[in-house]
Amino acid sequence: MSGEGEIPEGFPLTLPKEVLVGLDGLDVEQPKTSPPAPTPSTPLTLSGECAAVLRFEIERAGGREVCFLAEVDDQRVVRDPRAVARGNFEAVLVAARDAVEGGVMLHNHPSGDLEPSDADTRVAGQLYEQGIGTAIVDNVAENMYVVVEPPAPRVRIALDVDALEADLAPGGALSEHFHAFEDRPGQREMLRAVADRFNEGGVAVVEAGTGTGKSLAYLLPAVRWALDNDERTVISTNTINLQEQLSEKDLPLVQSLGHDVNWALVKGRGNYISIRRALLAAEGQESLFEDDRTAEIGAILDWMDTTTDGSLTDLPFTPETDTWEEVRSDPDICLRSRCPHFQQCFYQSSRRRAASAQLLVVNHHLLFTDLAVRRATQNFTQSAVLPTYSHVILDEAHNVEDAATSHLGVEVTRSGLLRALARLDRRGRGVLTAVYEALSEIEGGGDLRERLESRVRPALSRTRAEVERFLDLMEAVMPAEQGTARLGPSGIGEPADREDVSERLTATVNALGTLERELAELRARLELTEALSEGLEGRVLDVRAIERRLAAAGHALRLILAPDEGVGTTYVRWLETRGHGRRTNMVMAAAPIDLGDLLLDALFSRVETTVLTSATLATEQSFGFLRGRLGLDPGRLDKLDAPPEVTEHIVLSPFDFRHQTLLAVPTDLPGAEGGPVAFQEATAQVTEELASLSDGGLFVLFTSHSALRQVAEQLRARSAADQWPLFVQGEDDRHRLLNRFVEHGRGILLGTSSFWEGVDVPGDPLRGLIIQKLPFKVPTEPITAARMEAIERAGGDAFNQYMLPHAALRLKQGFGRLIRSLRSGGGLGARRPARHEALRALSAGIASRSGLREGRLVRRSSASRGLLRRVGCRRAPLALASRFIIESLHQLEPSMSVQTPSKIVCIGRNYAKHAAELGNTVPDEPLIFLKPPSSIIGPGEAIVRPPDVGSIEFEGEITLVIGRVAKNVRAEDAWDIVESIVPLNDVTARDLQRADDQWTRAKGFDTFCPVGTPVPREEIDVDDLSVVTRVNGEVRQQGHVDDLAFSIPVLIEYITRIMTLEVGDLVATGTPDGIGPLVAGDVVEVEIPGVGVLSNPVVAEA
Repeated sequence: MSGEGEIPEGFPLTLPKEVLVGLDGLDVEQPKTSPPAPTPSTPLTLSGECAAVLRFEIERAGGREVCFLAEVDDQRVVRDPRAVARGNFEAVLVAARDAVEGGVMLHNHPSGDLEPSDADTRVAGQLYEQGIGTAIVDNVAENMYVVVEPPAPRVRIALDVDALEADLAPGGALSEHFHAFEDRPGQREMLRAVADRFNEGGVAVVEAGTGTGKSLAYLLPAVRWALDNDERTVISTNTINLQEQLSEKDLPLVQSLGHDVNWALVKGRGNYISIRRALLAAEGQESLFEDDRTAEIGAILDWMDTTTDGSLTDLPFTPETDTWEEVRSDPDICLRSRCPHFQQCFYQSSRRRAASAQLLVVNHHLLFTDLAVRRATQNFTQSAVLPTYSHVILDEAHNVEDAATSHLGVEVTRSGLLRALARLDRRGRGVLTAVYEALSEIEGGGDLRERLESRVRPALSRTRAEVERFLDLMEAVMPAEQGTARLGPSGIGEPADREDVSERLTATVNALGTLERELAELRARLELTEALSEGLEGRVLDVRAIERRLAAAGHALRLILAPDEGVGTTYVRWLETRGHGRRTNMVMAAAPIDLGDLLLDALFSRVETTVLTSATLATEQSFGFLRGRLGLDPGRLDKLDAPPEVTEHIVLSPFDFRHQTLLAVPTDLPGAEGGPVAFQEATAQVTEELASLSDGGLFVLFTSHSALRQVAEQLRARSAADQWPLFVQGEDDRHRLLNRFVEHGRGILLGTSSFWEGVDVPGDPLRGLIIQKLPFKVPTEPITAARMEAIERAGGDAFNQYMLPHAALRLKQGFGRLIRSLRSGGGLGARRPARHEALRALSAGIASRSGLREGRLVRRSSASRGLLRRVGCRRAPLALASRFIIESLHQLEPSMSVQTPSKIVCIGRNYAKHAAELGNTVPDEPLIFLKPPSSIIGPGEAIVRPPDVGSIEFEGEITLVIGRVAKNVRAEDAWDIVESIVPLNDVTARDLQRADDQWTRAKGFDTFCPVGTPVPREEIDVDDLSVVTRVNGEVRQQGHVDDLAFSIPVLIEYITRIMTLEVGDLVATGTPDGIGPLVAGDVVEVEIPGVGVLSNPVVAEA
């Protein structure tokens, strides 16, 4: 192979290397060499059959280069070669993923010279990491040069899952070391799922309900695997809170259990102070900054002498942006091992810790930056931004698509462009002035000072003028009063189609290119002279860094504003204004529309194990939405030769939501579409009412900053802030706001997106939650709009396939803020019984003002109905309005609710008198039939009488709601699987039932299964259940469980011998005698005393 592979082009699935700047792993200081491998005593040889295959394939390729993968037997003879590519390294690397470890890659050098090139050694190193050796042969396969011996196949030690599970079980290591131990069966269930993927490889998707203890469930397998197999795992999170929990609490706990792993918390380079740059800034601050920074830089130097961490989060104050820009670590300016402070360097120390660590804790930003660099450089086996790793755990995985989008796209901002130019010169201060003054002290610097003044500064002035004219024009292109404007045919068109914009864009890109070349020439001349190079080394690197940023800006502007043809369906481009007033910042950006192929190629198919976990990953008990968005859908996986195995797991929360939570939904509030003023006033009023019941302790969550600010003003105008302290996002640092809220205990906190998740306030300070609007994405936001259009183009339903699942997951996140432990004491209910009852009264009062009974499910909006179904809310006493939710519910999870059932199991002829009235006898064993879930309606909804079906009749029944997955349940254990009791009406088209051999048609019409509001089993005397059916107020049916031919425990045992009952399934136990017809205009009621009344009108089909 004669040369280095080309950097793949094609934005956005692979960003061009030129737009990735300021990142480690982009520059290869020297060709990667193959790793040392022991030389066996027996040389590697080709079998005769192998040599013949090589000759044949090379001759068939016309003597050109061919790459083969082959196996090596116990006698070190190469056998069974297969041609995998012709002169294409990348194809070899892809094919090698499926090759047997201990094999060898063979390729020929047509010249006959078998000496390996730099490209050969680079690829040999990558193949070695995949367990494969490399050799070069001549065209007749007579001579062979072994570049790297095949490594011995790795012997992996499988995890002892039972032993790991025992650590978390009662009596295990955790219970002995942790005084607050709580047995969490779901935690052990998740541990087994994660451990299986480490043992077998592939992807595990795990929704772990709040309180599962998911961190320990994935840490124990990851740590044990690292210790036993010396393979690194990266744990990536979305929030600082979880990173701190892992590093300060969970990993030390794992170590205390006897798993002493070496781990590191990894931050991006820009978070660290550079000792050399800080000292340079202190020396040259007069030439770098417009105003006096002596005190600030002095404070940084004092801190630098005492800190052991050296990162921005450890700095006790927030420095000015341009100050930190001059002192932070930067790969473009780093001297690496040549730096006099290399051993003391905070960033290099962190990198050394990471390189020796078996477990890395990072954020999603750092992981996806690493993946971007690896794709740009096609380096998947050597260190890049992160050291190499074989396993990845993505916690808070519901954020993966958004995190990957923001970090795998590209943007150019007004502030960023002007800041880069200002680093060169800002009113006579900056890098150019520092270079100019340093040259005055070095012999021979006069010519370069002249060049700097006559060529570089004029180029800078022209560039600044062009950039400012261009940015002013682009701001004028933005539609008035619009924060974002999508580019292309689905937006405002192509600005570059306008002659003035095209001219200004061309002039700006050319000016940036000219300035870049002038800086490069200046730097090259500085580096030619040893005295100048040594004396100005730091400033030379500054110049190089700015060069690269200018080049990246030029490339990015072309990608965003003048893209190649035919790529409009793969990425979205837009203009945006951020901030207000003097802080307004113009942004030009582009991002991938579909990340699935990228993530599948760069992550899921590259590492041995991936675990995706969060408390909110599933919608409607399915991971289909998440898998489709992330590239793990069956359609994409089926296209791979060796797709990763994907397993799915839903681990239910251990919390007792039934007793710890309460949901109230006002239905008499003005809709947001009726005008923002009235809506915000109503929000403030409800907040004040709820605060008076809970004595504060509220989160109020919004979907926009504007609404938040308006409600804050309303609450202050109402003097609510005088009674309960008001903590408003944007008026203080987020962490300080949260700490003050917790410390006070009676506050009201108003927050937007960052408070919907990643906030943990256990115990009493947080007692109630108000969610103002359903958290739908803004459909006109460019990325959202582009993804919706892509779904529609493919024939899908963008609302139901994208908008609704996103909102459901977001709503579940919001609901998850309150109950944070098994002992979280029921909030309003357990802590303040009087206020709990008052809140129930508020809920009932709001409902009654709208003509509703407490507990009724109102179906006013198909969007709202679909969202609540996806979240899993059908059991709670619930009245659903179109836009507004007031919530003192501490959590909403599948485990607390009756889901849309997978099936409705019905029992025929289970009352002797009913069997007799139909002319039948009681069967010898239960008679089972099914009704379709599509026939379900709620209380108050109409039973629609189809035309031409003859008589339709009521059948009131005592019905069971199944609370856990059940198979082969014994009769004595039957009640353990029943969550609640609910009235049901098995409406039947009697004439069709008599005409058909089976009953599906007669019982399956839409609306033929009204279901009431369930009541928990433990709140009912199940030995005294009865059912009463009334039509227009007249009693028609009465039955008692004592009259059942087959008792409920016998039914459960019988059914579960035949089929698995799933969570949320309904079992209708049979109807008593007295059945009769229904006609349009009737109102039929089914009552279970102690449970409630199910009432439905009957109408004729229109």
